[in-house]
Amino acid sequence: MRAAPRRWPGASLNEAQALEAFGQGRLGAVLTGPWNHLPLVTSGVTYSVQPLPALPGVPQSWQPIVGYQSVAVDARTSAGREAEALALHLTRPDAQLALYRAGGRLPAHPAAQEQLRAQGDPWGFIQAVRAGRPEAAFGNDGSAWDRAQATLDGALGRQGCP
Repeated sequence: MRAAPRRWPGASLNEAQALEAFGQGRLGAVLTGPWNHLPLVTSGVTYSVQPLPALPGVPQSWQPIVGYQSVAVDARTSAGREAEALALHLTRPDAQLALYRAGGRLPAHPAAQEQLRAQGDPWGFIQAVRAGRPEAAFGNDGSAWDRAQATLDGALGRQGCP
């Protein structure tokens, strides 16, 4: 008879449940990304962002999935100059820091990122993003997460649950 596969603790929790359990000290670690920076800060729990450790016998270390956002402007617009001005404004370090302070969206500009170095939590996420692999936006289909989960399940299945 084949043994049931081992699952890592918290594997049955959705993201909101995992963040809540982590914030209440009921879960010792949570696998997340910079989109949850603000909820982690407001939870009040002391935490740090660390890369996943390499698994024994695996030739390549983990590489985070990095998404991106953009502003698209219709090529037929009559407001081309305004669109260009918006793009130039949004790529300035001070504008990116203002967006970060207003809503927690981490800046992409290296000069803006550097200003957050003293704050350990966003800096850890920034370092992860810098080491990541760009992945096309996947909307609601979840295909990138399915691939990441399959990789994680396969790695844990071979190595067992720590």
